[in-house]
Amino acid sequence: VLVNYTSTRDFVISNNGTDNLIISSYSFIGSNPLDFSITAGGGGLPRTITPAGNHTITVQFQPSADNTRSASLRIYHNDTNNGSPTTITLQGVGVAAAPIITLNQPNPWDFGQVGIGLTSAQDVEISNTGNADLHITSISLNTGNEFVIGQVVDSGSNPITPAPYVCTIAPSDYIVVTIEFTPTSATQYLDTLVIVHDDIVTGSPLNLSLQGEGRTP
Repeated sequence: VLVNYTSTRDFVISNNGTDNLIISSYSFIGSNPLDFSITAGGGGLPRTITPAGNHTITVQFQPSADNTRSASLRIYHNDTNNGSPTTITLQGVGVAAAPIITLNQPNPWDFGQVGIGLTSAQDVEISNTGNADLHITSISLNTGNEFVIGQVVDSGSNPITPAPYVCTIAPSDYIVVTIEFTPTSATQYLDTLVIVHDDIVTGSPLNLSLQGEGRTP
């Protein structure tokens, strides 16, 4: 996770016994306790969880520095069989500088109905909202039949060398990929735009599902 950015995980506290489970408090201890917090489900204490019931808490990780950050979440309760507190070990890695890939189209990206033999050309912006250069090593389509890549240009409308469209996107910059959809029959078409990159926060490849339907004129 980028330094000062956030990531969350949900934890479910279940009562598998026959009496009420009472959660009295939570606390963080360890090397970096201030980098972790409960952002949802931590209020309303003491909290009673009835038999066969459960309660979800959301733990947020917001690294204040780079490298590995760790802490332990202590949950205090009245379960005498397992002992209180119950301790959960937490760990994350703060990244000082990293790219973040962002798309301005929804996933899946729907081209709607297009007449058979006609072409609908639509654009998707691939932006870098991180604080380090984003390196794209390839942009491709799974099938490339009814959907094709028309062109790829930078933010100044300069063409980027054709496939595999290797390029570098600076922080706060973007490129534009034009996808052309030309249906050949009255049916629904599916494809996937595959973007291979070096954003370790989002994970590579980034797959954008494409869909569209051919319409009889």
